[in-house]
Amino acid sequence: MILPEWKQRGTGLIEVLVSLVILSVGILGVMGLQARSTQFNHSSTFQIKATILAEDYFDRMRSNPGSENLYAVGFGDAIDSYIDCQQATASCTVAELAAYDKGTWLEEVVAVLPNADIRVQNDPPGLTYVIDIRYNDSRLDLSAKSGQGTTVESKLVSFRTTL
Repeated sequence: MILPEWKQRGTGLIEVLVSLVILSVGILGVMGLQARSTQFNHSSTFQIKATILAEDYFDRMRSNPGSENLYAVGFGDAIDSYIDCQQATASCTVAELAAYDKGTWLEEVVAVLPNADIRVQNDPPGLTYVIDIRYNDSRLDLSAKSGQGTTVESKLVSFRTTL
């Protein structure tokens, strides 16, 4: 009895399709890594800006000794009017210089960080000051265990120094 020859047909095509599926999964993984990298880069940029702004404000406080308490700010405080102490004709008092420093710094923080809210306080009483900067770190947090991402609305960073 002669058995018919069975020829394999289409195996090359199936191998190619399986390879494409594996390649597609790999490319999707790389794209996911790239997206997370961009999110973390975005977040770290805001963190660096907040750090630079806090150090700038501490330097302004140090440059006007004896008036540190005039630099206090609470969450939600409006920017008060101030005299421009940078003009050549300006002769500012210690309090006016503190108001100028506070006003210009608050304007800069609001311009640089999205939806920024600031608190500067003496903690504990003495020459130790804390700057709390809260801003919108709008990105999707995919680390939730439920498998569904949650939106990170705001981030609070604190800086402490002794003047």
